[in-house]
Amino acid sequence: MTAKGSNWLLLLFLLTAATGCSTVNQRQNAVLSKAVYATQDALTAGRVDLAKAYNSQASRLLPPPAKRQPVAPVESKGQRYVILPVEFTGTPPLTVGSPALSSLTAADKPLQRQFSAENRALAQAEKAADKVIAEKEAIVFKAVKTALVARQSFWGRFLFFGKVLLAVAALVAARIFFPALIPILAALGRLIAGAFGALLSFFRRR
Repeated sequence: MTAKGSNWLLLLFLLTAATGCSTVNQRQNAVLSKAVYATQDALTAGRVDLAKAYNSQASRLLPPPAKRQPVAPVESKGQRYVILPVEFTGTPPLTVGSPALSSLTAADKPLQRQFSAENRALAQAEKAADKVIAEKEAIVFKAVKTALVARQSFWGRFLFFGKVLLAVAALVAARIFFPALIPILAALGRLIAGAFGALLSFFRRR
């Protein structure tokens, strides 16, 4: 591939990636918002089982923080306790999979329908999270593939890294002078950083 062809390829990729990142981020925010508020609503309703399930889906869409907030169980003299908010005082607890819950469910048709609907909703939430994760991985894969195509020419490797630096400089300048583009620029910046790291690993093995 010629240097001119490499220029057009990288430019086309950056424009496509900016649009793709914005769209995927919008979908991710929608899925994440739904999971976070479902977690909150489940805790308010005393449904720790559902809160755990929805929180698991939300956690899949976000990387862990550099320093996690420490949370420790409550234990005293070898006994572990579950701490509930004061509004659940007097409410009998039920454990998932316990004979008590199974007996209660078997004798209550509306409760069976409720659990069935909740399971379907959880399956839909998991499917939506899977789709977002797959789309993000596809964008990163396309970034690496585009870089490898550009590397086919003798100067492709050097031109690519120069263009990446130039693109980053342009993104920084645009972020300063066009604040409305910040969400798109942030998404594109994360994409470039991931692709850049993957490329460095690839070139070190050559």
